[in-house]
Amino acid sequence: MSTRTPRSRIGRLQTSTMRAESLSQAPAHRALANPQERNQKRNQKRTQKCALILATLAMTLLAVAPTPAQAATVQTSKSQKSGKAYVRILSYNVKGLPSIINSYKKSRFPVIGKLLAERRRAHDAPDIVLLQEAFISPTLEIHKESGYPYLHKGPSAKGINPNGKKFGKLLNGGIYVMSEFPFKKTERMNFPSNSCGTFDCFANKGAQYVSVRIPGMPFDLQILNTHTQAEPKYEAIRENQFQWLNYFLRTNVNYNDPYRAVIFGGDFNSKPSIRASHKYFVDLSELQDVGAECRAPRSECKIKDGTNPLWIYENSMDHFFYASGKKVRIRPVEVERNFTEQHKGKTLSDHLGYEVLFEIAWSS
Repeated sequence: MSTRTPRSRIGRLQTSTMRAESLSQAPAHRALANPQERNQKRNQKRTQKCALILATLAMTLLAVAPTPAQAATVQTSKSQKSGKAYVRILSYNVKGLPSIINSYKKSRFPVIGKLLAERRRAHDAPDIVLLQEAFISPTLEIHKESGYPYLHKGPSAKGINPNGKKFGKLLNGGIYVMSEFPFKKTERMNFPSNSCGTFDCFANKGAQYVSVRIPGMPFDLQILNTHTQAEPKYEAIRENQFQWLNYFLRTNVNYNDPYRAVIFGGDFNSKPSIRASHKYFVDLSELQDVGAECRAPRSECKIKDGTNPLWIYENSMDHFFYASGKKVRIRPVEVERNFTEQHKGKTLSDHLGYEVLFEIAWSS
């Protein structure tokens, strides 16, 4: 499934060297006193040889096998009545548009996947990844190469309107969730077929919902992902889509649950500095904005070195929102815009990744 890494080649060299050293250190052959001793010695050598082959095979398999990624860090009290978890989530618009309207090369998708795989092996990868604009099948190379065990796809190209009438579009919704944790519940929603403008009408955009139970947490973490209408002139359409997002959010999330823990990310195509639709969604959904929190005076949220602060809030179309119940407290601890690597003279996408480390604390 994945190409062999430098680590796997080193592993094979090490096992080959070890085998050569073992053979070179074997005792010199001597004449045996009788046939019985000769047979015993022969059987002993066969056993040693089999053991050496099995050990070599085991070490080779360990060298090429992917290292399990480190799960979210969870800390609980001795009574198990309180605790906190640290969960890292990435939102990334990968510009997976059809070639006829996309000058970016398809060969970058495996590169994105391998970058995530490297981070998983180093135990610092996102626990959950939200992808947008993954319209074409080559974008699935991201999931294949990254090795995340769980994948959920958003709306397909076939949709259904509020009146129950079915319709079809050229492209699917282009959104996916990749996760280290199994999904307990999944839902998807498409926007009405006429809630779009120009090129966006070729895609069946909408939203998706997943819930996951992180080991050690006594409640589910609820995640939503979306990609809404592009272009500044379509504010009215965007606000209509935000109404549907709010409906979808409240349909799947119990706002009265004391253990409510919700994180909503994606490409909202709405810059707080110039588009009123951003505030409209915040007021409508009653969610808190990660960017606004991290940009606030005296905020405890760290903006990582190399990240332009304006690109986590004021000038960003990508956003994270969150909400928590009475017995839960969610806060962003660290935020960065990443995936700045170059591929064939261009960045990996026309968007940067938006990655947040969340602290989720609870008490009974």
